[in-house]
Formats: sequence, C-alpha cells, structure tokens
Amino acid sequence: MKIKVDAIIEARMSSKRLPGKILKKIHKKEILKIIIQRLQKSKKINKIFVATTSHKSDDILANFLKKKKFLSIEVVNQILLVE
Repeated sequence: MKIKVDAIIEARMSSKRLPGKILKKIHKKEILKIIIQRLQKSKKINKIFVATTSHKSDDILANFLKKKKFLSIEVVNQILLVE
C-alpha cells in the first residue's frame, strides 16, 4: 500500500530579516514557485497547501498563486490549496 501525504508550505511576506523573501527570485523564478514545482514532482505528495496569515500584506501570495495558475482556490483561514 502506497501512503500519500499532504505538504504544507508556510509562507508570509512580513519576514523581519528579509521581507518578501518567499517571492524573491532565484534565476528568474520566485522561491515559492520553485518549492511548489519541486513538491509537485513527488509521487508521495497528495496535495500541496500554502499556509499564510490573514494580514493584508499576505494577500499578494494568493494573487501570485492565482496569476501563476497554481491555485484552485480553497481558502480556509488563509490556507490555500495548490492544484
């Protein structure tokens, strides 16, 4: 029997040391996009969630996911389902 798990990525824009870190780019790709694409390659992951805060500054994360077509939006207390 193969067991599949869900993955939760904790992401927020208001980091004290490096604000906006999750959307900074590495080789022209946002860090969040890189993480999601790597997790999508795993055969052991059922669903990927992005967990964030309800602060207005984190609304940009939901907009980013929609724009990049990662989001089949199911928002439950700022937990976003990526499909």
